[in-house]
Amino acid sequence: EVPGAGMVEQSIYSGLESAGQALPALAAGVASGSPAVTLAMMGAQTGGEAYQRARKKGASPLRATGYAAVEGLTEALTEKIPASRLLADLATKAPVMQMITRQLVTEIPGEQVATAVQDLNEWAVLHPEAPFSSYLASRPTAIAQTLIATIVATTTQTAGLSVAARAAEQRGA
Repeated sequence: EVPGAGMVEQSIYSGLESAGQALPALAAGVASGSPAVTLAMMGAQTGGEAYQRARKKGASPLRATGYAAVEGLTEALTEKIPASRLLADLATKAPVMQMITRQLVTEIPGEQVATAVQDLNEWAVLHPEAPFSSYLASRPTAIAQTLIATIVATTTQTAGLSVAARAAEQRGA
């Protein structure tokens, strides 16, 4: 988190950070021509980070593994449609604005589902002492933050990959 940043600004930073984290997995998917590579990398990264977070919060290795598995699988499953669509659009050289629109249409609902599931998992595993009402009370802010971050990340990574693919094509790569 950025000290002093409000919810909108923090969400924008979160989107930029997400775009940066996703680019290597997306680039690997483009290079291999397989969304499975992208999904495996995204799931593994999310799961690995989740495991570390759970262990720092005092979860046993077994509990942290279960938590990480839910986090990583949720990430991979909710990215399947957007990643497949993005790689297909890049392969067919779809116009940039069409690609961004298609990505937003699939990413926004997918990221909302991922956030709801991952936040529920976090509440259940890392904060079992908190009442369920605290999870429910966090939903409106989480929905808004996820929407903003998703728009920023999706637009940034889609435009960046599109420009990079076109530049590589012009160089004959």
